[in-house]
Amino acid sequence: MNNNLSKNIVLDKIWEGKEQSEGQGAKVVRLIGGSNDVNVDPFLMFDYYNTKLPGGFPDHPHRGFETITYQLEGEMWHEDFKGHKGKIKPGGVQWMTAGKGIVHAEMPFSFTEVTKGFQLWINLAKENKFIEPNYQEFTNEQIPIYTDTDTKSTVKVICGDFKDISGPCKSKTPACYYDVGLNEEAEFNLPVGDDKTGYIFVYKGSIMVEGQELKTNFAGMFKPGKGDTLNVKCNKGSIGKFLLLAAKPIKEPVYQYGPFVLNTQKECMQAIEDYQEAKNGFEGAETWKSEIQNMKYQK
Repeated sequence: MNNNLSKNIVLDKIWEGKEQSEGQGAKVVRLIGGSNDVNVDPFLMFDYYNTKLPGGFPDHPHRGFETITYQLEGEMWHEDFKGHKGKIKPGGVQWMTAGKGIVHAEMPFSFTEVTKGFQLWINLAKENKFIEPNYQEFTNEQIPIYTDTDTKSTVKVICGDFKDISGPCKSKTPACYYDVGLNEEAEFNLPVGDDKTGYIFVYKGSIMVEGQELKTNFAGMFKPGKGDTLNVKCNKGSIGKFLLLAAKPIKEPVYQYGPFVLNTQKECMQAIEDYQEAKNGFEGAETWKSEIQNMKYQK
C-alpha cells in the first residue's frame, strides 16, 4: 500500500452475534470467542450483555489479559478479592488489567430493570501477563465526545486518539475504542491506520462500509493492509450506532483455558494450580466470597 495515499478499509468478514448463556443465568450475544470462528488478534472475546437478576457473573478468576466493561443502560456492580468494589453506571467504563491474577464478581443491580452493556477482553503480550492487577474507572461525563460540525456525527473516545481528543483509558496493549453515532444518511471517515486489526459492532440501526451492509447485532472485521480509513455511511431511514475497536496484533501464541489466557498449555495448567492453591497472585482466593453474588437471593 502507498503510505502517501489514503485507502478505505475493506471488511474481510461479516457475521452475526450468537446468543448464549454465560455466568449463572445470564444471556449474552457473543461476537468474538466461544464457537465463533473469528480471529481478531489481540481481541479475545466480545459480549453484548442484556440481563437482570437473578442472572449474573458471580465469583470467578482471571489471568493474562484485560477486561473492559462499557455500560449502556442500568448498572453493573462489581467487587474483587482485594477489596475493590463499585458500580458502573450508564455511559461509564471499567478497564481492568487482570495481570497475574484477580478474582471478582459482576452482577446486575435489579430484578426488574435490564442491565445492558459490552464486555471486551484484550490480550496482553507475554511481558505483561504477570503484572500487578489494575483498574481504570471513568463515568460517562469523564469520557470526551467529538462532534462533527457538518454531519453531527459523534465519536465517544474511550481509548486511543481521535482528532485532537485522547480517551482517558490507557491500554497495556495499545488500542482504540470508539462509540460512534451517525444520523440518517450521514457519511463519516475514521482514520485507523493500515497496520491494525479491528472490528465494528453495530448495536443500533444499520450502516454501510464500502458497499457492505452491517445491521444491528452484526460485526465486521478487517486486517492489517486492508486500508487505513474507515468510511461509514448511515442508511436512509436509520441511525447508526456502532463500536469501533482496533489495535496492532500481538502475534504471539495464545492458549486459553476458560478465564485464563497465557501462551502455552503448561502456563494455563499452572494458572489453574495457582488459583486452586491460592498462590502466585491468587493469595486469599480460597477464603474470599463476594457480597454481591448473593444479590440474586435478595428479592
